[in-house]
Amino acid sequence: YDSVPATVTSYYAPGGATNQAGNTITRLMADDIDMIDAFAGQQITSFAFTLVNANTTSVSFRPRVRFYGLPGTTATTLGNVIQGYTLNPVTMTANSATTYTVNIGPGLNVPNDFFLWAGMTFDNNVGATGASAAQLNNIGWAVGQPSVGTSDDLFFQTTAAGSFFANNPTGGYLFFNGNPPANFAFRLNAVPEPASMIALGAGLLAIMRRRRAA
Repeated sequence: YDSVPATVTSYYAPGGATNQAGNTITRLMADDIDMIDAFAGQQITSFAFTLVNANTTSVSFRPRVRFYGLPGTTATTLGNVIQGYTLNPVTMTANSATTYTVNIGPGLNVPNDFFLWAGMTFDNNVGATGASAAQLNNIGWAVGQPSVGTSDDLFFQTTAAGSFFANNPTGGYLFFNGNPPANFAFRLNAVPEPASMIALGAGLLAIMRRRRAA
């Protein structure tokens, strides 16, 4: 799955930053990711996302990424949490967009239904980064349309702020009336098992032979 754009033209900030026991954190927003139908069960080795700092000054903050499964049992819940990653703090210059790539070890695999929700929330690492609530509210996720895989024209946003490493966070589904489609810049890479690679290679060889013959 890949929806990371070459050029960022728009973004959305979840906002709602709240001090929770000394850690100021935003609401969580999540986009649906429908991967290409290949390599179910294989390990996801990296993901990438594009963020925007809409502040007029540099801001240091901590991105927190959450993956969820199918939507929850009601129209106001997201789904069951699959895996979560609290990343090291990053510093973004004023009015900038940056794509971050995160290499990961075992723990996150391609679901059998090829479907995930990727969620993002931002905090100030219990005050260590120095980011204020107002600054965190101006950190957003860049809009990006899929070039590999698909995504519906909607996203989910939690009602309250928090890290939400739990099942069925409460919130609602939003969109931009199609202008632009409500999809965000995210990329997932998975590596197939060696046996799958051998089968894929054999398939490519057969295609090459047919092309040579035909």
